[in-house]
Amino acid sequence: KLEELKIIKDASKYISMIRFRNFMVHRYEHIDLEIIYGILKNKLFLFEYFVDEIRKS
Repeated sequence: KLEELKIIKDASKYISMIRFRNFMVHRYEHIDLEIIYGILKNKLFLFEYFVDEIRKS
């Protein structure tokens, strides 16, 4: 939807971020902190990039 409204350019790069969010919200009892740490360490830039795109719109 945000891509259709031209708020973000390429929504496909956020698919893994959306899946991560859904897992955190709906399966929080199965969280492995080492996996979460690895995701945040290697993919945090996606969250930052997303926020920047929203701010620029």
